[in-house]
Amino acid sequence: VKNVSYDWSWGWRAGLGYNLPHDGWDMLLNYTWFRSGESSKTDGAVHQIWTNPTDNVATAVVNRAKGKTSLHFDYLDFQMGREFFVSKWLTLRPFVGARGLWAHRNMTVKYRGGELGAAPFADVIKLKEKLNNRFCGGGLLTGLDTQWGLGEGWSVYGQFALSLIYGTQRLHEKQDQYSPANARTRIAHFKDHWTNVRTMTDLGAGLRWDRLLDNDYYRIRLQLGWEQHILAGFDKDINFVDDVVQGKFTINQGDFALSGLSFQARFDF
Repeated sequence: VKNVSYDWSWGWRAGLGYNLPHDGWDMLLNYTWFRSGESSKTDGAVHQIWTNPTDNVATAVVNRAKGKTSLHFDYLDFQMGREFFVSKWLTLRPFVGARGLWAHRNMTVKYRGGELGAAPFADVIKLKEKLNNRFCGGGLLTGLDTQWGLGEGWSVYGQFALSLIYGTQRLHEKQDQYSPANARTRIAHFKDHWTNVRTMTDLGAGLRWDRLLDNDYYRIRLQLGWEQHILAGFDKDINFVDDVVQGKFTINQGDFALSGLSFQARFDF
């Protein structure tokens, strides 16, 4: 089985915070932006696994297959929390808030060549599938930030957040077959959408350095760590399972996960 393998991609996060005069509370607004796109292809004897079984190319052996996917993943957080010392070297910051999430994944699969019945049509029989998967919504957010002091401005930090996001999931799939004369025939067109609540968890840990300036009026913070984000149930693909009963298919269930290095620079005044 040939899959599209994901490589590293860059993203960014920007935030703005304010310390309230009441009881040391703080407010924080964070926006995270991430994009990724990958492709993979193979040549040789290839059996299709993404096609509608009623299509006459579905049972043929083609000689080229290519898959391409793109991902847009953005979320906006509003937090209200309070940091306090548990001991001289340990601080905790519980927080509550809200999160808005936009997740969008596109996948395109192309097959080309092979045989159609008994007649060979090398490099002329083509099949193209487009699968669009979206989830947009918002909900409640809560979590805990921790800082474990080491001395000389150095510390180890740990972060955890949990959000329950109410939103709409939309699936849209199209499959087109192209004849040797390049005439297009729509062989499948599927749409579905529903509302639900998805759970998203965020974990982070790493090393942090703080420097206070001008009698503690200003602070510079640099940190490097690892992050893990999991959106439960977002990954869904449609597979047709019957060439007699039209509309009989299965929707695969899967969780979406991002993980990687995170560098942050922060200035407080």
